[in-house]
Amino acid sequence: MRFKTERGLIDISSDVFAKIAAYAAANCFGVRELCNPGLADSLLAVTKKTPTRKGVQVFFEDGAVRIILRIAMASGVNMQAVCRSIRSEVRYLVEKYTGVRVAGVRIYVEAVTAK
Repeated sequence: MRFKTERGLIDISSDVFAKIAAYAAANCFGVRELCNPGLADSLLAVTKKTPTRKGVQVFFEDGAVRIILRIAMASGVNMQAVCRSIRSEVRYLVEKYTGVRVAGVRIYVEAVTAK
């Protein structure tokens, strides 16, 4: 993503957004790990149509970023509460570190694992 400032241009790689989102999600209570994307998503990533990092996909639209997370969650936790926490933390950290508005965070719970 490219930004124009009074001092010049700033380029932020999609991988930076993915790393920040992965860090934020992984440190939330109830998250066991980020999961690899499915076959279709992996093929899109190989063709460079959607940047991906383990469990994270990043899309840019109208000066904002949209993030998709695939996670494995711990058993016995409230899934809705954990997902709310993840959305809040990812949005906060991405906007804090990059200054880019987060249009949305979509979360897919791929697995529930025992402790």
